[in-house]
Amino acid sequence: MPRKVCIRLTLDDETLHIPYEAESYTEGTIHPYRPLVQAPEQIALIPELEGQPALRKLLEAINAPGGMFESVRIDTSYHDYDGQLAHVVAVGMIFRDRTWFQNFDRCLIFAGRLLETLHDNELFCANEDVAQLELQRTVLREEGIQGWIMDLFLMGQGQDRQACDADLASRCRALHGLLHHPWFTETIFEAKP
Repeated sequence: MPRKVCIRLTLDDETLHIPYEAESYTEGTIHPYRPLVQAPEQIALIPELEGQPALRKLLEAINAPGGMFESVRIDTSYHDYDGQLAHVVAVGMIFRDRTWFQNFDRCLIFAGRLLETLHDNELFCANEDVAQLELQRTVLREEGIQGWIMDLFLMGQGQDRQACDADLASRCRALHGLLHHPWFTETIFEAKP
């Protein structure tokens, strides 16, 4: 049977404004934006990371010095999926280079290269929903520029929270290096547009 990995690429027509404030809504709370590249110590203040060391390390890797991306939001949820419990996390990332941030084509190239790379990893071939990528218009208010956020959705599954957290953690660990400075983007991103 051929291996198959899928990134569902969707385009959201809403615009996210960064920075954003805390907000409560029916399903929960949106915590305020934290500039993690400039203030990495604020990672400890993100409630979604409590009890999730692999997810915390993923955010630390994304926002570490010398990286290609910065994370600008995170969301986690548990729900039923195919008779099991699923733990889904969405990590919103933008390119640190503002020219790339404004370039939709760069996001699509990154998505394609990420898909090719995940195809080589058994962790991402379990089903079509373990990784998804959503693009959304974004405005950086303080800089006065519009570009694109890439929300990477990852899913872990299991019979209980411990099992699905462990499954999610394995996917987070597999992405640590890829989302700091993706080796597979060097040839396409070394020359700025």
